[in-house]
Amino acid sequence: MNKLKVIITVLSVVLILSGCISTKKTIFSGEFESYNRKVTVYHKNNIVTKEVYETTAPLEYWGYKTKNEARDNLQDEKKKLKKDYEKLPRGTVKFDFTVHSDETVSQKMTINYNDSKKLDALIKEGIVVEDSEMSDGQVSFNKHKFRFERNGLSEEK
Repeated sequence: MNKLKVIITVLSVVLILSGCISTKKTIFSGEFESYNRKVTVYHKNNIVTKEVYETTAPLEYWGYKTKNEARDNLQDEKKKLKKDYEKLPRGTVKFDFTVHSDETVSQKMTINYNDSKKLDALIKEGIVVEDSEMSDGQVSFNKHKFRFERNGLSEEK
């Protein structure tokens, strides 16, 4: 009976510890610059590993008058953005655009901080806000959370 208690206790501790160190996903949403924005932040032990920004806005916000014009030009826009970020290690920043039938365009931007080369490049290019960085060079989830909330986004529960 004692051995069973010890085994159950050890398994419980292992389960609790593995839950504490796993990557968490926190979603912030709301209006940003008068349009819907959703930010999904992946973090582990207060360190951000990845962010996904999703913004949906009318065609005019993106500078287009028609859906066809948007579809034709967004591929060029994607190439331009790729060129702007080509100094960064591959897979650091990714963009995707979708033109919807309701005359809106969604932009999805994914930023990966999952290794030191990517993070160093993001900091060098000024993409990571300096006040979000911790002393050890990592990106702080708590500081990002404060910045998102200050900009009007709320954490989804």
